[in-house]
Amino acid sequence: MYPRVPALRSAAPQSLVAALPNSHPSPISLVACFFTWHELPVRSLTRQSLFSSNHVAAFLHLGVLAMRFRGTLAKDALAVLLDVAQSFARLSTQSSAKANCVFTLTPETLSIALKSGGAEELQSFARLQTARLFHDVVVQSRAENHIGFECDVRHFQQALTSGKDASAVMLRLLKRDGSNFLCLRTRAVDIDIVQSIPIEVLAMSTVEHYREPSVPAPQIAIEMPPLRALRSIVDRLKVMHKTMTVEASKTGTLILRIDTHPLTLQTLFAHLRYRDDLIDEDEEDQEEEERRRQQTSSSVTVDSKVLSKAILVDGQSTDSVLCCITENRAMVLHSILVDSFGSFTCYIPVLTPDL
Repeated sequence: MYPRVPALRSAAPQSLVAALPNSHPSPISLVACFFTWHELPVRSLTRQSLFSSNHVAAFLHLGVLAMRFRGTLAKDALAVLLDVAQSFARLSTQSSAKANCVFTLTPETLSIALKSGGAEELQSFARLQTARLFHDVVVQSRAENHIGFECDVRHFQQALTSGKDASAVMLRLLKRDGSNFLCLRTRAVDIDIVQSIPIEVLAMSTVEHYREPSVPAPQIAIEMPPLRALRSIVDRLKVMHKTMTVEASKTGTLILRIDTHPLTLQTLFAHLRYRDDLIDEDEEDQEEEERRRQQTSSSVTVDSKVLSKAILVDGQSTDSVLCCITENRAMVLHSILVDSFGSFTCYIPVLTPDL
């Protein structure tokens, strides 16, 4: 979608290692894996008492990969990226999929994908503008400056959370003792914290399997009501029936309906904004265009639990959420992030009409 740097060798000071408490390894390690996330107080990680600026420099250049990535998050960008990471973490805990997300870095975009192997599972993708997120950013690789890796999004969220009050957060890819890490360095007044998240670097041929699915152009697109209000309705309906019909119209209505013989229950949201500007007519023939104009609404049937998961994505960085529907074929929730940072998209599997 979208020059090789020699690795430096550096040993930890024996006094530093000896001073550490005995502890079990943690998935997220601090200060070149010499400190653990849970057991070392943050207040002890000072330049003066633990390591010199030379040790920091040696660590930050230790085992640099043939690929290179570094960038510094601004304060507003950190809030947006943390919001996106929290959304993925919530979706992963609600899904049968693992919590591992695939990250794809290019000089233009940072893409994150949470995708399971099953067609019945929710697929979620974020696409963020690299230049909007980072300053002093470098993205280089032999694969046309594309970098792909997989990591546990929960660890990524924890690392970002620890830096939300810092003045700056720097991200960098490092290789150490044959293992790859995404390192986050947070800076406060007199405290530096370096966290190392284990990652698995992926070939771009593997990353191709985590691209967004191809879906037909929407027949109806409307702006959703507040997702918290919608979620309370969906959560009540999902306990009554395993499937739910979602219907959107050009008049700005959204209907949630369940059919439980002999009863039919539905909730209607009115006065929503219809987005005619998102309907692509360029590739339609005359007959299809006429049929589309006569069609005033479109509906899909989806798994009630999957829909409930999809509307968990309602963070503070979301400006608006669009619901795009193609009759009996596709339903997409497309969240526009604030200040042109990017978007967050959920593809909801559509069930056949006879279910």
